[in-house]
Amino acid sequence: MGLYNLDWGKLRKWRIDRLTSEMKESGIDAFLLHGYLNVKYVTDQQMRESHAYGEAQDYVILLQNGEYVFFSNPFFRLETREYCPWIKRIEDPDQIFKLIEELQLEEATVGLDSLLSYQLVDEMRRKYPLMQLKDAAEYINEAKAIKSPEELAVMREAAMIAEVGMASGLEAVKPGMLEFRIAQSCESAIWGEGAFPFNTYVASGFNTAITAEDIFQKRIREGDLVYIDTGCVLSGYVIEFARTTICGKPTAKQKEIYKVVYHALQESFKAIKPGVSTFKIKDIQDQILGKSGFPRVETSSIHSLGIGYHEWPSGYLKENDWRHWEEEDVELRPGMVVNIQPAIYTQDPDIGGARLEDTIEITKDGSHILTKTKYCDDLLS
Repeated sequence: MGLYNLDWGKLRKWRIDRLTSEMKESGIDAFLLHGYLNVKYVTDQQMRESHAYGEAQDYVILLQNGEYVFFSNPFFRLETREYCPWIKRIEDPDQIFKLIEELQLEEATVGLDSLLSYQLVDEMRRKYPLMQLKDAAEYINEAKAIKSPEELAVMREAAMIAEVGMASGLEAVKPGMLEFRIAQSCESAIWGEGAFPFNTYVASGFNTAITAEDIFQKRIREGDLVYIDTGCVLSGYVIEFARTTICGKPTAKQKEIYKVVYHALQESFKAIKPGVSTFKIKDIQDQILGKSGFPRVETSSIHSLGIGYHEWPSGYLKENDWRHWEEEDVELRPGMVVNIQPAIYTQDPDIGGARLEDTIEITKDGSHILTKTKYCDDLLS
């Protein structure tokens, strides 16, 4: 796979160092984490990662010195010890309070994961009135946003595997083919390359016009636009991207919308570099897509990737209206990996819709596109 010489211990140390640095700067003595992706970031526990989600019973207490305790469902204890020997201490989830007291955190400042249950947090407040509780999201997001050279190596390899899946899916597009068969082609190819397929979305014809996802029973017809969003999880890291193609010959209107989306993507590429804000990318897409005249455009300009598929910085559309954008304006920095995904959804079944998405690594001097699958020549001609 091209990763045999990668220093996995160095990769894991980078992640712990990122978190503990945030803890020291913010005066936090320990993190108590429950969200699967946050637990995974600390422990590198990867067994149940096919869709970047996992065991809801897992917790971690991470200390400023980098030591941590992993609280895991006993059912998975044996496999964790077998496949994750670097995890030094594993306890049952019902031992959290015992460990808080053993680690002398009763009067400490503890950063809390936002996915912890209200019941657990309320019990902590009741049992430890001198404990100071803080929202840890800001610090965790900041730590995860910058990737190490080892993490970037994994993500570049994952991008190449995702391209293999996309190539297989695009090749399978033909009249009469069911949408889910296209998804099957993508995911079978990804399995064959030794990675976990990420959720593959395929839409054709009318389904592309209405932002349909997870609708796989439609058969592709001659003249349909076909949208494929696929990707993979490799060694715990996610890559996903999208292409739109045509089954047969495109109409003038289909070419028009595709070219507008393509133009928005390319202009975004030109602008992405360190120091540029996420809102700047949004503004570029607003100016291009907003003038298209179609009722639904999407300028969800940037979402980050890493061990999760939508990490910070990430924006979304309020009530599916491109005029209402909700995202923190974040300055891009070297080591970030982000996706941009302009789209037009015409609401017209005779036309369809077009969406393009790529993964970009922010470098010291600019940016580097990781997903290199070519765009549709027939729609660009």
